[in-house]
Amino acid sequence: MLEKVDPEIAGMLMSDEQVLLVASQSKTAPGGALSSQNRIYITSNRVLFKKPGMFGLKAKIIDVSFDDISTIMLKRGLFSTEIYLKPRSSPHKIELPAVDKKVAIHASMLIQRGMRGELGQPKRKVYAPQKRMETRRQEPVQFSAGDPAEKIEKIAAMKAQGIISEQEFQVLKEELMFSIKPEVSREVLAQPAAEPKPPGCRYCNATVPDKSKFCPQCGKDLLAESNIWKMCPACDTLTTSDAVFCVACKTKFPETLS
Repeated sequence: MLEKVDPEIAGMLMSDEQVLLVASQSKTAPGGALSSQNRIYITSNRVLFKKPGMFGLKAKIIDVSFDDISTIMLKRGLFSTEIYLKPRSSPHKIELPAVDKKVAIHASMLIQRGMRGELGQPKRKVYAPQKRMETRRQEPVQFSAGDPAEKIEKIAAMKAQGIISEQEFQVLKEELMFSIKPEVSREVLAQPAAEPKPPGCRYCNATVPDKSKFCPQCGKDLLAESNIWKMCPACDTLTTSDAVFCVACKTKFPETLS
């Protein structure tokens, strides 16, 4: 059920604007707040961020349209997730820590759809099969207990049918990959170990000498692991925040993209 909208935020909404999701800062998780929690309101037209102060007597509200968002990242912690948004035309950044993991992923999907112009658009006449498809895309993806590999095949089929987007597929696939525990058979263990190949840089695919910590081509730290993601401005593919190149289209990121 959608969280009750703050009266101050409700007064800023236009007549045809709807609040699709409210992401709130936790009270108990690390980075949370016991009182006056920060919140992100995702509407059909934009993103509203409210940061209360002085026990609710004052508040800072940031209004960002979807087409003004240059970067959206999720920083996952052990107990919660941080949502990070960077507008193009404003120096103010939106940072909402201590958000429930599922809520953060849902918020990321909605914002990315808004950036692609899939929210708040005028309705067009379509054939009945397309109407059913659009209705199914609004429903959350649910899985029953079973093999994670089968679930990945299921969401791949949903992507092929147009039920979910490529970005939504990548996020769901990543969640399922965390639950897969590979099993090694005795026959595999009995085989001689293959001769190790020279490692390659995960950012620019350059050949890296053995035991190197930094890539000689792009200079990135090869040992550091990051849970912070950013979106490629060319193809909307998520990649780690310290990447220099897009892993999908190989486009080099501008220095201002962070």
